[in-house]
Amino acid sequence: MLTLYFFFIAAGHPVRLSILLVGYGFPILLGKTAFLIPGGVGIVESTMAALYTGFGIPGPIVVVVILSYRMFSFWIPTIIGFPIAYYLKKA
Repeated sequence: MLTLYFFFIAAGHPVRLSILLVGYGFPILLGKTAFLIPGGVGIVESTMAALYTGFGIPGPIVVVVILSYRMFSFWIPTIIGFPIAYYLKKA
């Protein structure tokens, strides 16, 4: 969540802690309940976007922050992890 906070600051739009907690916690919880979709991909992003824009944060900032956050927290570790898992399985 601290990463998401710093992405908002980097985008020039700091947010209150209460908005950050709701906009982060609820989508992550919703993504965990969607067990058929690995990592809640798509569900987490769309829910975050809906909540943050609903709280009055401009759409372009929300899109940049959410995509940056998910790239940093989900996709980069996944992309790095696949070759490492393959290598460890062979060894």
